[in-house]
Amino acid sequence: MSKTHRAVLNFFAVILGVVTLVGSWVFHDPSLARLSFLDPVLNSGPSIPQEWEIHLSSKYNLALRYPPGYAVDPSYVYTQIGDKSGMRGIKFSIPETITSGTNLSADSGVSIEVLPKGLPCSGSEFVYQGLAIDSLTDQGVDYSVVKTAQSAAGNLYEEIVYVIKESKPCTAVRYFFHSTQLANYPSGEVRQFDKRALLKDFDTVRRSLSLTR
Repeated sequence: MSKTHRAVLNFFAVILGVVTLVGSWVFHDPSLARLSFLDPVLNSGPSIPQEWEIHLSSKYNLALRYPPGYAVDPSYVYTQIGDKSGMRGIKFSIPETITSGTNLSADSGVSIEVLPKGLPCSGSEFVYQGLAIDSLTDQGVDYSVVKTAQSAAGNLYEEIVYVIKESKPCTAVRYFFHSTQLANYPSGEVRQFDKRALLKDFDTVRRSLSLTR
């Protein structure tokens, strides 16, 4: 065997030894295996369009992503809860490009709200009258979910509130849909809004929420 062939074989033997050593190190250390192959950020994060905006709040110690064009109200107060105290938070209202030509009103949107101290962290605290309360675990986050619906003078109001269990202070994500009866308009003047598309966007906002407390 020539010196050149022997050198080549020695080189590959060294490479094989290094690969074997590293593989043994990773697969015999569970923490390294989790780090290398089960990164929760890469494997279970929400799919967020690149053009979405970033909102950071030092007041509420949170961060999230939201669709471009949404109007942000960082001093939002939800007051539609009878004699209960208002829920303070941040609201993201839908743009005119979504409401135009539909029966959806411009005050529809998604909000992040914080319950005043001293009240139980319950879905019933975020609504005046909840029609349904359920539990949900979505991407590792536990929620108490409350749904409400009511109508008045040709207007329809629907809310879905996701209360983050054991959050301190108690925090919830509210979906708010305000629409009008299609029967109020001449035939063909407006169309039914795309609720499925809005739910998809609101879900993505909720899943992007990070509490930095």
